[in-house]
Amino acid sequence: MTSTACRHALPLAREEALAYHDTQRAGFFSLLVQGADGKRRQRSHKLEHLPEVIKRIDPARDTWISQGEFFRPNRRVVNLWRMPLAYIDLDTYNVTELAGRSAEFQLARLLEHCNVAGLPQPSLVVFSGRGLQAKWLFEKPVPRKALPRWQALQKELCRRLSPLGADPKALDASRVLRLVETVNTKSDNLARLVYQDTTPTMGGVRMAGGLVGYDFDVLMDTVMPLTRTALELLNEERRPQRELWAFEKAAREARKAQLLVVAGGKTCGAKVNSSRRVLVPSELAWARLADIRKLAVLRGWAEGAPAQERDLPLFLSACFLAQAMVVPHLREEIAELATEFAPTWTAAQIESCTSSVLARAEAAARGEVVQFNGFPVDPRYRWRNGTLIDRLGITPSEERQMCTIIGGDEAKRRDAERKRLTREQARADGLAISRADWREGHEQKRASARILRAQGHSWQAIATQLGYASADAARMAGK
Repeated sequence: MTSTACRHALPLAREEALAYHDTQRAGFFSLLVQGADGKRRQRSHKLEHLPEVIKRIDPARDTWISQGEFFRPNRRVVNLWRMPLAYIDLDTYNVTELAGRSAEFQLARLLEHCNVAGLPQPSLVVFSGRGLQAKWLFEKPVPRKALPRWQALQKELCRRLSPLGADPKALDASRVLRLVETVNTKSDNLARLVYQDTTPTMGGVRMAGGLVGYDFDVLMDTVMPLTRTALELLNEERRPQRELWAFEKAAREARKAQLLVVAGGKTCGAKVNSSRRVLVPSELAWARLADIRKLAVLRGWAEGAPAQERDLPLFLSACFLAQAMVVPHLREEIAELATEFAPTWTAAQIESCTSSVLARAEAAARGEVVQFNGFPVDPRYRWRNGTLIDRLGITPSEERQMCTIIGGDEAKRRDAERKRLTREQARADGLAISRADWREGHEQKRASARILRAQGHSWQAIATQLGYASADAARMAGK
């Protein structure tokens, strides 16, 4: 073990789960226990009961505990409430250098790799009996709406730790990891806590319990290839090109075309295990799913949607869940969603409603594409906000409660409100400019636009140079 690791006492022991599961919070955690008959059985408990539940665990049984917290007594991702940490399961026994070595030797290599790779050291490291579990605690749990960003962090941590055997199939929010001080019958070793960090570095802070924790956004900025600020700057630089793409896309969509499934992609002619496909999260799809669930609450669907209206919300929810790609078992997660919209439906009815969603998701996982307007695209269903509003009959008052499913009028209202608040904040900070100063600057930009146009520059180039939103805006200003 490194000298750094030796300096840290390990008082948590079996209560390691209490470092990230707060018993003062509402919600549930799950335990998976392997019985004497070899079958695994799962039970969910309220977080407030965690200390008592842990004390009753038989250490001679393989036992796993959920890392996420849920608002229903099961660990389906659609029921996720919050994530209190990030984690990577390291199958070090698959790495030649580490196979068969002691937990302390493996830990030393992990900490050394983090230093070399520029990764923050994990808050906790557990020896699982064969490999390691590295965990980064959050100052505040990540809410479920941020699940796609959390998933992106998981993927990047996995990529950076792949030389140590990081398991790409153990990145989902419903994952269970071995409970400390219970046996791993594959090796006859006890899972045990081997490291806890109490010295903040790389944006970490010392939390109330003495362990190092991380602000989620700070950890994202530290680990991800581009920080949010850098990404915003890059997006601004690419705005003219995006506007050109938008124009070309509108032209393509104006043409009539057929939707035709074709074989293609890197898996053409080969069978692929879709469970091994790396997840690509979509914040928009996940947010749209949240909007439909919010709509159910607004309409008082506590016992499910009205009998004649159940197909559409379940079908759309399944579409967005498939697009988000944050769940490892889509069919089972859809069945869990059905308990919200159609609680009395049979498995056959659920299958009938969502079979095409599953088929397209499976096609996407195999690498297939479809031809749309002459271009290859992902075969999963895609929806426009206007279509969703019409199909679901969303009213203007309901739109105000939505996050992403909004029409043009609501978008304009929100934009105007944001600008109003920005102006008020600028005035409060003494940063607002007078009307006369604004007009003077505006006239200077218009004059510059006319000069550049006379010199032969295109309106798009003028817009880019002077900061206009589009070529049309520059053209209007230059008249």
